[in-house]
Amino acid sequence: MKYKNIKSVAHNLGHSFLSDMNASGVGGGYTIVPELLFAAAESARAPEVRIDLIARTVSPHSLASAVVQDSVSNYARMLFRLCADQNVDAPAIRSATIAIAFDYSRTRCTKYDPVVCIQEFDCTVEIVDDRGVLHQARSDHWWKV
Repeated sequence: MKYKNIKSVAHNLGHSFLSDMNASGVGGGYTIVPELLFAAAESARAPEVRIDLIARTVSPHSLASAVVQDSVSNYARMLFRLCADQNVDAPAIRSATIAIAFDYSRTRCTKYDPVVCIQEFDCTVEIVDDRGVLHQARSDHWWKV
């Protein structure tokens, strides 16, 4: 068991969750989850989205569409696969959250599709182990940029 690898698990979770690969076919079609979640958060003017991967919940609950909830369930399973890959015992994980804080006053357009702009955000993944130690990682890349 390597506790020091938990930060790597947090880092990988954050980058993967924000990527274009986080997509769903729930409800037919193909939906990129971060795009859907960001649009819903902007529409609701939610300052932050918190995802609890252990409880598999999204807060505010109004943003937990079927597509987002499906993604959260997938990433909850991925958490423990990443732990196994990083030599971290799954029972050592007490909590795992993804928090995305939005800044609606600032947007950034993508370089691949200049008419698509998203609000700026900060994504923080926090994992607490069975010793009570907080392992934190911030995803600093921009989705679709």
